[in-house]
Amino acid sequence: MEQKNKLEKAREQNLGEIKRLDNRIDRMNNELQLVGHKLQSLKNENPWVLAEKDMFGNPESAEYANVDKIDLSKQKLRFHRIQEENEKLKKMINVRVDEMAD
Repeated sequence: MEQKNKLEKAREQNLGEIKRLDNRIDRMNNELQLVGHKLQSLKNENPWVLAEKDMFGNPESAEYANVDKIDLSKQKLRFHRIQEENEKLKKMINVRVDEMAD
């Protein structure tokens, strides 16, 4: 009788663990689908990704070798400063005349 109780308790614990793992698997599958949709969206929005996908994470590619070391916030600030500078220069220079000169 005592052994039967121990086995029943172990069975209940195992069923609880199975339920927790099933829930975790479901969450992971949902997350995997979400990531897949985001990835497809990025590929659709940025066609160059498909052309250069072999370079991502490749230590031999010079373009993406130091991606982990890039400070994204500094690069965003630099990008916005360059954009502002470009807008100021556009106001000072007649772009059409400059293109005609070339």
